[in-house]
Amino acid sequence: MAREHSVIIIPGLGDRYLSTKLSTVDWKNRLDLNPYIHLAPWKDDEEFHFKLKRLTDLIDYLVSQGSVSLVGISAGWSLVVNAYSQRREDITRLVNVCGRGSAGKNVRPNLTYSAKKSPAFKQSVLAAEKVLPTLSDSDLRKIMTIRGLYDEAVPLSTIPILGAKNIQIPSLGHVPTITIAMTIARGPMVKFLQSE
Repeated sequence: MAREHSVIIIPGLGDRYLSTKLSTVDWKNRLDLNPYIHLAPWKDDEEFHFKLKRLTDLIDYLVSQGSVSLVGISAGWSLVVNAYSQRREDITRLVNVCGRGSAGKNVRPNLTYSAKKSPAFKQSVLAAEKVLPTLSDSDLRKIMTIRGLYDEAVPLSTIPILGAKNIQIPSLGHVPTITIAMTIARGPMVKFLQSE
């Protein structure tokens, strides 16, 4: 029996389960990728370290069945980075779809504004910001970032990572770029995920 390639997808602050599910509905049968949508959820009272623990527990469970990759959508990216820091050997690929990996400098919106309804998101970004500089060249080769031409919610400068595979798609706006990256322009992401 072939081992599975599980892809854990963590949505952003809106915890958009249904739209994420619809964009990955054919992954298992058509692409041989087994999607698991994992909600943080971002706007509850749960502390960041509990959100991270639930994700690493899921990774531990799925890695026994095969390879595991992580896709972070928007706010979900920071949680992906933090989980990777604890499970580097277990993760095959990481994809950032319009996600903030750092607070950034002189950017709008600033992190405090973006995280006003989710203290856990702010903690996650600040923790991820400390992890990213520690990544090795081999770690960076596992990462793809996707951004649009303009993003009103996530400063573009906080998305790409030096040494990773960074792509920009011809799209404007945060939600439209995520939608396009997960659907009609998913080719580069899917190819990257499949290139274990």
